[in-house]
Amino acid sequence: MCRILLIVSVIFCSACSSSDLSLVEETEERQFKLAKDFQSQGRYEDALITYLGLISVRRESPESHLEVGYIYLQTLKDPIRAIFHFDRYLELKPESERTIQVKQLIETAKLEFLRQLPTKPFQAEVDRIDLLEVIENLKKENDLLKLKYNQALLKIKSIEGQETMERVASSLNEMVPTEAVSNQDVPRLNGASRMLENSQSAVSIDPREVPKSYVVQPGDTLSKISEKFYGTANRWNDIYQANRDTLPSARSLKVGQELLIP
Repeated sequence: MCRILLIVSVIFCSACSSSDLSLVEETEERQFKLAKDFQSQGRYEDALITYLGLISVRRESPESHLEVGYIYLQTLKDPIRAIFHFDRYLELKPESERTIQVKQLIETAKLEFLRQLPTKPFQAEVDRIDLLEVIENLKKENDLLKLKYNQALLKIKSIEGQETMERVASSLNEMVPTEAVSNQDVPRLNGASRMLENSQSAVSIDPREVPKSYVVQPGDTLSKISEKFYGTANRWNDIYQANRDTLPSARSLKVGQELLIP
Protein backbone atom coordinates (compact mmCIF):
# COMPACT_ATOMS: atom_id res chain seq x y z
CA MET A 1 0.00 0.00 0.00
CA CYS A 2 2.79 2.40 0.89
CA ARG A 3 4.37 1.66 -2.47
CA ILE A 4 1.14 2.68 -4.25
CA LEU A 5 0.91 5.98 -2.37
CA LEU A 6 4.60 6.69 -3.03
CA ILE A 7 4.20 6.17 -6.78
CA VAL A 8 1.11 8.42 -6.88
CA SER A 9 3.04 11.14 -5.02
CA VAL A 10 5.96 10.92 -7.46
CA ILE A 11 3.64 11.21 -10.45
CA PHE A 12 1.93 14.26 -8.97
CA CYS A 13 5.23 15.91 -8.11
CA SER A 14 6.59 15.38 -11.60
CA ALA A 15 3.44 16.92 -13.07
CA CYS A 16 3.63 19.97 -10.82
CA SER A 17 7.37 20.60 -11.11
CA SER A 18 7.37 21.07 -14.88
CA SER A 19 6.40 24.73 -14.46
CA ASP A 20 8.92 25.37 -11.69
CA LEU A 21 12.12 24.90 -13.62
CA SER A 22 15.06 27.05 -12.68
CA LEU A 23 15.32 30.27 -14.64
CA VAL A 24 16.96 29.77 -18.02
CA GLU A 25 18.43 32.22 -20.47
CA GLU A 26 15.76 34.37 -22.08
CA THR A 27 16.61 33.23 -25.60
CA GLU A 28 16.24 29.60 -24.47
CA GLU A 29 12.72 30.17 -23.13
CA ARG A 30 10.02 28.25 -24.98
CA GLN A 31 7.94 31.44 -25.39
CA PHE A 32 10.88 33.32 -26.91
CA LYS A 33 11.54 30.57 -29.46
CA LEU A 34 7.83 30.39 -30.29
CA ALA A 35 7.71 34.16 -30.82
CA LYS A 36 10.74 33.98 -33.14
CA ASP A 37 8.97 31.27 -35.16
CA PHE A 38 5.86 33.46 -35.45
CA GLN A 39 8.06 36.36 -36.55
CA SER A 40 9.77 34.31 -39.24
CA GLN A 41 6.36 33.21 -40.53
CA GLY A 42 5.12 36.79 -40.77
CA ARG A 43 2.63 36.29 -37.91
CA TYR A 44 3.61 39.53 -36.23
CA GLU A 45 0.56 39.92 -33.98
CA ASP A 46 1.10 36.42 -32.55
CA ALA A 47 4.80 37.18 -32.12
CA LEU A 48 4.00 40.48 -30.38
CA ILE A 49 1.56 38.84 -27.94
CA THR A 50 4.06 36.09 -27.12
CA TYR A 51 6.98 38.50 -26.57
CA LEU A 52 4.86 40.74 -24.32
CA GLY A 53 3.68 37.71 -22.39
CA LEU A 54 7.28 36.72 -21.75
CA ILE A 55 8.10 40.28 -20.68
CA SER A 56 5.24 40.15 -18.16
CA VAL A 57 6.52 37.01 -16.41
CA ARG A 58 10.28 37.61 -16.50
CA ARG A 59 11.90 40.30 -14.39
CA GLU A 60 14.41 41.07 -17.16
CA SER A 61 13.64 40.42 -20.82
CA PRO A 62 15.92 42.72 -22.86
CA GLU A 63 15.91 40.58 -26.00
CA SER A 64 12.11 40.47 -26.04
CA HIS A 65 11.99 44.27 -25.70
CA LEU A 66 14.39 44.55 -28.63
CA GLU A 67 12.30 42.27 -30.86
CA VAL A 68 9.09 44.09 -29.89
CA GLY A 69 10.78 47.36 -30.81
CA TYR A 70 11.71 45.94 -34.22
CA ILE A 71 8.10 44.86 -34.85
CA TYR A 72 6.67 48.24 -33.86
CA LEU A 73 9.20 50.18 -35.95
CA GLN A 74 9.60 48.06 -39.07
CA THR A 75 6.23 46.33 -39.39
CA LEU A 76 3.60 48.33 -37.50
CA LYS A 77 5.19 51.74 -38.22
CA ASP A 78 4.66 52.84 -34.63
CA PRO A 79 7.84 54.74 -33.65
CA ILE A 80 6.63 55.89 -30.19
CA ARG A 81 6.11 52.32 -28.95
CA ALA A 82 9.33 51.25 -30.66
CA ILE A 83 11.33 53.90 -28.77
CA PHE A 84 9.80 52.78 -25.47
CA HIS A 85 10.97 49.17 -25.96
CA PHE A 86 14.39 50.15 -27.35
CA ASP A 87 14.93 52.31 -24.25
CA ARG A 88 13.98 49.37 -22.01
CA TYR A 89 16.56 47.22 -23.81
CA LEU A 90 19.29 49.80 -23.15
CA GLU A 91 18.27 50.06 -19.48
CA LEU A 92 18.51 46.29 -19.03
CA LYS A 93 21.68 45.78 -21.11
CA PRO A 94 23.62 49.08 -21.04
CA GLU A 95 26.91 47.35 -21.90
CA SER A 96 25.54 45.28 -24.77
CA GLU A 97 27.51 45.01 -27.99
CA ARG A 98 24.31 46.15 -29.73
CA THR A 99 24.14 49.41 -27.80
CA ILE A 100 25.26 51.56 -30.72
CA GLN A 101 22.91 49.77 -33.12
CA VAL A 102 19.93 50.22 -30.79
CA LYS A 103 20.71 53.92 -30.29
CA GLN A 104 20.72 54.28 -34.07
CA LEU A 105 17.33 52.53 -34.19
CA ILE A 106 16.01 55.05 -31.67
CA GLU A 107 17.20 57.90 -33.89
CA THR A 108 15.53 56.21 -36.87
CA ALA A 109 12.30 55.93 -34.89
CA LYS A 110 12.46 59.63 -33.98
CA LEU A 111 12.88 60.55 -37.65
CA GLU A 112 9.95 58.29 -38.53
CA PHE A 113 7.84 60.02 -35.88
CA LEU A 114 8.72 63.45 -37.31
CA ARG A 115 7.97 62.18 -40.81
CA GLN A 116 4.48 61.19 -39.71
CA LEU A 117 3.70 64.66 -38.35
CA PRO A 118 1.51 66.99 -40.45
CA THR A 119 3.36 69.27 -42.86
CA LYS A 120 2.61 72.27 -40.63
CA PRO A 121 2.35 70.76 -37.18
CA PHE A 122 2.15 74.08 -35.28
CA GLN A 123 -0.86 75.58 -37.07
CA ALA A 124 -3.82 76.20 -34.76
CA GLU A 125 -6.20 74.06 -36.79
CA VAL A 126 -4.00 70.97 -36.45
CA ASP A 127 -4.73 68.79 -33.41
CA ARG A 128 -1.89 68.82 -30.87
CA ILE A 129 -0.29 65.41 -30.26
CA ASP A 130 -0.64 64.51 -26.61
CA LEU A 131 2.25 62.20 -25.81
CA LEU A 132 0.85 61.36 -22.37
CA GLU A 133 -2.29 60.04 -24.01
CA VAL A 134 -0.18 57.96 -26.39
CA ILE A 135 1.70 56.42 -23.45
CA GLU A 136 -1.56 55.66 -21.61
CA ASN A 137 -3.00 54.00 -24.71
CA LEU A 138 0.20 51.98 -25.01
CA LYS A 139 -0.21 50.74 -21.43
CA LYS A 140 -3.83 49.72 -22.05
CA GLU A 141 -2.87 47.93 -25.25
CA ASN A 142 -0.05 46.06 -23.49
CA ASP A 143 -2.46 45.05 -20.70
CA LEU A 144 -4.91 43.72 -23.27
CA LEU A 145 -2.22 41.76 -25.09
CA LYS A 146 -0.99 40.37 -21.76
CA LEU A 147 -4.55 39.27 -20.91
CA LYS A 148 -4.90 37.51 -24.27
CA TYR A 149 -1.59 35.78 -23.68
CA ASN A 150 -2.58 34.62 -20.19
CA GLN A 151 -5.90 33.30 -21.46
CA ALA A 152 -4.12 31.35 -24.19
CA LEU A 153 -1.63 30.03 -21.61
CA LEU A 154 -4.50 28.88 -19.37
CA LYS A 155 -6.00 26.91 -22.26
CA ILE A 156 -2.64 25.22 -22.83
CA LYS A 157 -2.35 24.39 -19.12
CA SER A 158 -5.89 23.03 -19.13
CA ILE A 159 -5.07 20.65 -21.97
CA GLU A 160 -1.76 19.60 -20.39
CA GLY A 161 -3.44 19.11 -17.00
CA GLN A 162 -6.14 16.90 -18.43
CA GLU A 163 -3.59 14.73 -20.20
CA THR A 164 -1.59 14.42 -16.95
CA MET A 165 -4.65 13.29 -14.99
CA GLU A 166 -5.48 10.70 -17.63
CA ARG A 167 -1.93 9.32 -17.43
CA VAL A 168 -2.13 9.11 -13.64
CA ALA A 169 -5.47 7.30 -13.76
CA SER A 170 -4.12 4.89 -16.37
CA SER A 171 -1.02 4.22 -14.22
CA LEU A 172 -3.19 3.47 -11.19
CA ASN A 173 -5.26 0.99 -13.17
CA GLU A 174 -2.12 -0.79 -14.33
CA MET A 175 -0.50 -0.86 -10.86
CA VAL A 176 -3.57 -1.93 -8.88
CA PRO A 177 -5.65 -4.76 -10.41
CA THR A 178 -9.23 -4.84 -9.09
CA GLU A 179 -8.89 -8.22 -7.39
CA ALA A 180 -5.72 -7.08 -5.51
CA VAL A 181 -7.43 -4.23 -3.62
CA SER A 182 -8.35 -5.03 0.00
CA ASN A 183 -11.38 -3.58 1.79
CA GLN A 184 -9.27 -1.18 3.85
CA ASP A 185 -7.60 0.17 0.69
CA VAL A 186 -10.90 1.16 -0.94
CA PRO A 187 -11.49 4.42 1.01
CA ARG A 188 -7.94 5.64 0.29
CA LEU A 189 -8.17 4.87 -3.40
CA ASN A 190 -11.58 6.50 -3.57
CA GLY A 191 -10.03 9.59 -1.96
CA ALA A 192 -7.24 9.63 -4.55
CA SER A 193 -9.85 9.24 -7.30
CA ARG A 194 -11.85 12.19 -5.97
CA MET A 195 -8.65 14.25 -5.82
CA LEU A 196 -7.96 13.48 -9.46
CA GLU A 197 -11.52 14.43 -10.43
CA ASN A 198 -11.33 17.70 -8.49
CA SER A 199 -7.97 18.57 -10.06
CA GLN A 200 -9.30 17.76 -13.50
CA SER A 201 -12.43 19.87 -13.01
CA ALA A 202 -10.35 22.78 -11.69
CA VAL A 203 -8.31 23.10 -14.90
CA SER A 204 -11.24 22.56 -17.26
CA ILE A 205 -12.93 25.94 -16.61
CA ASP A 206 -13.54 27.91 -19.79
CA PRO A 207 -11.57 31.20 -19.44
CA ARG A 208 -14.40 32.96 -21.34
CA GLU A 209 -16.69 32.37 -18.35
CA VAL A 210 -14.33 34.22 -15.98
CA PRO A 211 -14.71 38.04 -15.70
CA LYS A 212 -11.76 40.08 -16.91
CA SER A 213 -11.43 42.13 -13.71
CA TYR A 214 -12.35 42.10 -10.04
CA VAL A 215 -12.34 44.73 -7.27
CA VAL A 216 -10.71 43.52 -4.05
CA GLN A 217 -13.09 43.26 -1.09
CA PRO A 218 -12.29 43.26 2.69
CA GLY A 219 -10.89 39.90 3.78
CA ASP A 220 -9.89 38.88 0.23
CA THR A 221 -6.71 36.94 -0.51
CA LEU A 222 -5.46 35.63 -3.84
CA SER A 223 -6.43 32.12 -2.74
CA LYS A 224 -9.98 33.22 -1.91
CA ILE A 225 -10.32 35.07 -5.20
CA SER A 226 -9.03 31.98 -7.04
CA GLU A 227 -11.58 29.84 -5.18
CA LYS A 228 -14.35 32.30 -6.06
CA PHE A 229 -13.71 32.31 -9.82
CA TYR A 230 -12.09 28.95 -10.53
CA GLY A 231 -13.47 26.68 -7.81
CA THR A 232 -9.98 26.01 -6.47
CA ALA A 233 -7.49 28.02 -4.42
CA ASN A 234 -4.56 26.62 -6.44
CA ARG A 235 -4.93 29.23 -9.22
CA TRP A 236 -3.81 32.12 -6.97
CA ASN A 237 -0.41 32.30 -8.67
CA ASP A 238 -2.01 32.74 -12.11
CA ILE A 239 -3.87 35.80 -10.78
CA TYR A 240 -0.66 37.08 -9.14
CA GLN A 241 1.37 36.70 -12.36
CA ALA A 242 -1.33 38.53 -14.36
CA ASN A 243 -1.06 41.51 -11.96
CA ARG A 244 2.70 41.66 -11.30
CA ASP A 245 2.79 45.26 -12.51
CA THR A 246 0.55 46.40 -9.62
CA LEU A 247 1.27 43.75 -6.97
CA PRO A 248 4.76 43.92 -5.38
CA SER A 249 3.99 40.61 -3.65
CA ALA A 250 1.19 38.06 -3.34
CA ARG A 251 0.27 39.52 0.07
CA SER A 252 0.00 43.16 -1.00
CA LEU A 253 -3.71 43.26 -1.88
CA LYS A 254 -5.55 46.49 -1.11
CA VAL A 255 -9.29 46.91 -0.68
CA GLY A 256 -10.73 48.62 -3.77
CA GLN A 257 -7.79 47.56 -5.98
CA GLU A 258 -8.83 46.31 -9.43
CA LEU A 259 -7.24 43.03 -10.52
CA LEU A 260 -7.02 41.38 -13.92
CA ILE A 261 -8.53 37.89 -13.80
CA PRO A 262 -6.70 35.74 -16.42
